[in-house]
Amino acid sequence: MTFTPTLTPTLTPTLTIVDAMMGTGKSSWAIEMMNRRHHDYVDAVLDGPTGLVEAPAPRYIYIAPLLDEAARIALACPALSFVEPKAIDGRKLTGLKAALRDGRCIASTHVLFQNVDTEAMALIKSRGYTLIVDEELSCVEKFDLTPDDIATLFREKLIEVAAVNRRLRWSPAKTYYEGRFSDVKGLCDTGALTMHGDTAMMWELPLDLLPMFARSYVCTYLFAGSLMSGYLRANGVAHDVKTVKRIDGVLRLVPLHEGHEAALRTRAKKLLKVEGDTRRNAIGHKTGRRDPLSISWFREDRAKYNGAGADDIQKHARAFFREHAGDRMSYAVMWTAVKEARAALRGKGFLKQWTAWNLRGTNAYQEKTVLAYLSNTYPPALVVSYLEACGVTIDRDLYALSGLVQWIFRSAIRTGKPVSLYVPSERMRRLLLDWLDGKDLLKTAQVEATWATAL
Repeated sequence: MTFTPTLTPTLTPTLTIVDAMMGTGKSSWAIEMMNRRHHDYVDAVLDGPTGLVEAPAPRYIYIAPLLDEAARIALACPALSFVEPKAIDGRKLTGLKAALRDGRCIASTHVLFQNVDTEAMALIKSRGYTLIVDEELSCVEKFDLTPDDIATLFREKLIEVAAVNRRLRWSPAKTYYEGRFSDVKGLCDTGALTMHGDTAMMWELPLDLLPMFARSYVCTYLFAGSLMSGYLRANGVAHDVKTVKRIDGVLRLVPLHEGHEAALRTRAKKLLKVEGDTRRNAIGHKTGRRDPLSISWFREDRAKYNGAGADDIQKHARAFFREHAGDRMSYAVMWTAVKEARAALRGKGFLKQWTAWNLRGTNAYQEKTVLAYLSNTYPPALVVSYLEACGVTIDRDLYALSGLVQWIFRSAIRTGKPVSLYVPSERMRRLLLDWLDGKDLLKTAQVEATWATAL
């Protein structure tokens, strides 16, 4: 498998993907790096001939999927005095810009960038911020606007499609517009909106945002299968791919190389007991065109079969929990399914142990030792179709594997404890077992490094 960029890179390669397995020190590297650079700056100020240095103090924006994790990082860097922007006059963006004007280090969640405007981007650039992202950003989504509203915007000539970069532009004749499409105008101003076909409007992370940072790091795993990877490739954004390694007592970024995590996967294989009972797993075998445990399968099961398939999954999961957790179910069990399937599987004694299928960036579940992954995951069809229209292919299996492995490593396995796992989907179980055995799917994680080198 090879990927080729669809556009000539237009951005400076100041973005680094830190691609490393969970628990190998990505967050620790970020903490060490920020504290070390701050202390070096303070030492330079104190040791300078005048007690001053011309370079500004290092400033950081750290964002994570969950606010608790962002707060944990802030506590680990007390000298940097991180703040979480608060809403001012009811607007979180106003609070963000106030913190940026003051040059404060910021710790927040991914949604911080959903509505960033041109003023905020200019402040980021002027203050020389470094960005550190825990897990990849959501970079491409369907924008919630009806086809009738989209037709109105074009009919009244409020927006037009730029020929060069597919972005929607707001009409120069309506510069001072205030009305029900004001949010659309703001996003057009940052280049965040595009069209997919005639009736679907898509939101993209503003292409000018990442270059506003002096440096950017995205700490994740199996990045090549992510939608953010597709976004970067679709827009020709050059980036390096590194991993984390402790050298002489210091966590450092080093190039990816084949087999760099073989020992870690071998250790994970010893700790992870994957359910192999053929009777329990039979529900996940593909028959004809039906793809068990996918969203479409649950919909069809509910519509045509009155939820009989979901009942079978629920029955086998309960038996699995009783066998491996016994009277520890209330605190040892963790299970997941896509939201639409959650309703079909609810009740029967284990609703409270549910988590999102794409759970990332949290240590809140590391006591869980009995897991059930009741999902067969695919990337959002509309987003995949949009990226494919941009000339980019998303590896659906690598996308699914990334979500599964990330979810498993929220559990006690990250602390070195054995874990029992039920994965009834034949496809998902095969992907996981191949990954544990170090088979070729993992090698696609190096596609990003190959692609970046070729630019």
